[in-house]
Amino acid sequence: MACPVAGYSASRSPRAQKVDRRQGCAHNTRMRLVARLAVVCALPCVLCACGAADAPRAGKATTPPTVAPAAAAPAEVAPPPPPALPVLAPDAGMQAQSPAAGAPEESLTLAVEVPLGAEVNAGVIERAQLNAILARGIGQFLRSVITEPQNLNGRFVGWRILSLFDGQPAIHVAVLRPGDTVRRANGQSLEHPEAFKAVWDALATAKELVLDIDRNGNRSKLRYTIAN
Repeated sequence: MACPVAGYSASRSPRAQKVDRRQGCAHNTRMRLVARLAVVCALPCVLCACGAADAPRAGKATTPPTVAPAAAAPAEVAPPPPPALPVLAPDAGMQAQSPAAGAPEESLTLAVEVPLGAEVNAGVIERAQLNAILARGIGQFLRSVITEPQNLNGRFVGWRILSLFDGQPAIHVAVLRPGDTVRRANGQSLEHPEAFKAVWDALATAKELVLDIDRNGNRSKLRYTIAN
């Protein structure tokens, strides 16, 4: 292959031309090697330059990529506190009913039964009311006044009253009450039916009715006036 060499002249001798050709070919070969070496040496620089373009510039702060924060879980909402109860002021009427400061407290008084006296004026029996009771008869009377015999040491002492005209509000007997024991009526014992019948008949004209009773172990005489 012919290697052209600058300044080659055809007027030179063949021997000189041959030397020139050899020198020109050697020169061209060296140039091609230099060019290849230059390309090989330049390749790392090109790669470095490409990496430097992608890398951040020196002296400039690198901004990290912005990442959207994850949505926070909704915070648990505490229930509202219960409404406070209103404080009520004491009622004026209640204050008025309260005892004054320093006033003595009322003491509880228990009623104590006072025993009957030896003789008691028991009240008045209307003649018309008495006659109405006598007209109904002894049987009706004994159904309205329920009694039981009262004995002491095996001996009859009187009739203990269990009920007295119950359910008959029109008839009211003062002082005498259930639980009393009637020992005598107008001085007569009532142990036998004949004695009771005698007292019953005498009431049609009697001026008074006197009952000897025993109440809780205490004896008393109840005196009823029969008014016309």
